[in-house]
Amino acid sequence: MQDKKDNRKILGKKAEKAARKSLKKQGYKILTTNFEIKDAEIDIIAKRKDVLVFVEVRSKTTPAIINPADTVTPPKQKKIIKAARKFVSQYHVRNLAIRFDIIAILFDSEGKITELKHIENAFTPANDVGFL
Repeated sequence: MQDKKDNRKILGKKAEKAARKSLKKQGYKILTTNFEIKDAEIDIIAKRKDVLVFVEVRSKTTPAIINPADTVTPPKQKKIIKAARKFVSQYHVRNLAIRFDIIAILFDSEGKITELKHIENAFTPANDVGFL
């Protein structure tokens, strides 16, 4: 059982590295990774032009039964949004648009990436609440 957990951790780190590389290639500047608050974490916080992007990285081993992006459930989204608010408040980020993206990565049985999909604006804070 421990091996499976260790393998997931290794693939998770590999997925985050691939996501960072992909973002940099697209012109994003990585501001920080693994930003944590009490009960939430944001995998990658990046900036491109005047947009601050909070990125959740999800990965699965193929054949995946469900799309990795579908595992970012509304409760998980709420936690990410809460952490993003903390980041914006803590670092006094102003005059930037805010966006929440998901990078979904599929691995084959040997641990090679078979697909990397960047989903921009994957979710947004509830309209009635607003971001800040």
